[in-house]
Amino acid sequence: AAPSGAPASGDIPPSTPILPSIVPSAPRSLIVTSVGNGYVNMSWSAPLILGIPPVTNYRVYRKFSDGFSMYSLVYTTPDSSVTSFNNTGLVNGVTYLYKVHAISAAGESVSSNEVSATPFVPVKPIMR
Repeated sequence: AAPSGAPASGDIPPSTPILPSIVPSAPRSLIVTSVGNGYVNMSWSAPLILGIPPVTNYRVYRKFSDGFSMYSLVYTTPDSSVTSFNNTGLVNGVTYLYKVHAISAAGESVSSNEVSATPFVPVKPIMR
């Protein structure tokens, strides 16, 4: 006799249906929304193809525009409803490049469009 709870010989255990997994497409319309003293703000839109299972969060990557730097991860959103990032603590006068990837259990999307921004110290006009 089979042990308690084990299928009897000849019984086939029920199978779990295999669902397709589809990696999300790239996030859309990455734009710089503001730039200032040591910061760059950006936002993007959800991908056209959310994937199966759907997008869980986004990863923001940054590099210098020196032609030698590699992209590195600077931020992961807490969930898929967050589609913006405020990068602070940057060096004024340095140009940074950004791209965003969508993340799901199926994998990581290809890159969004790339944007660049150069933080700066605002100059106050001289009053005469």
